[in-house]
Amino acid sequence: MGDRCNVGDTVYRLSKNGIMETKVIAIDHYPHAVYRLEGWPESYFDRAFGKTLFLTMEDANNAIRIKTNIAKKRELLKEYERKLNVELNIGEHYIVK
Repeated sequence: MGDRCNVGDTVYRLSKNGIMETKVIAIDHYPHAVYRLEGWPESYFDRAFGKTLFLTMEDANNAIRIKTNIAKKRELLKEYERKLNVELNIGEHYIVK
């Protein structure tokens, strides 16, 4: 399988502070490609693409939207479960984490 991108390409990394634009400064090849980014001490493997690293800002924004919606869904499910526990008088029994 070929590299996901090339040295010098811009990639978008999800971080606690949002989406950070950075450049690929090196791609090392072992049995697999290892991507090194400008300004980040960590190395990234192919599996990071689509999770932490993205080739377009649009894909990165979409990933944040999905993560936000999943968190929102989880909170709605927790609230519904609390109401069900009261209605069914089953105390502090929770399935949703």
